[in-house]
Amino acid sequence: MAEKKEELFTAPRWNDTQIPRVTGHVEFTEEEKRQAEINMKKWLVEIGVMKETDEFDESNEIDYDNLDEYAKKSIERTKALRKTH
Repeated sequence: MAEKKEELFTAPRWNDTQIPRVTGHVEFTEEEKRQAEINMKKWLVEIGVMKETDEFDESNEIDYDNLDEYAKKSIERTKALRKTH
């Protein structure tokens, strides 16, 4: 039984280069972007991450001392999940 043993992963299905394809890309208007930002700010104020008077930008830091209980539990769950993965 001197059959030639093939090396692993030599079949084309393992080495075939997939062509990337964009699926579901959507362009948003400036008005839609502003409305999404307003909705995000309302939600962040609702859960206690931001204050009503805060401006929304990417540099906002979370004030951990003034979060409501729901937000604190959510952050703790997220930290616990990150430790397990």
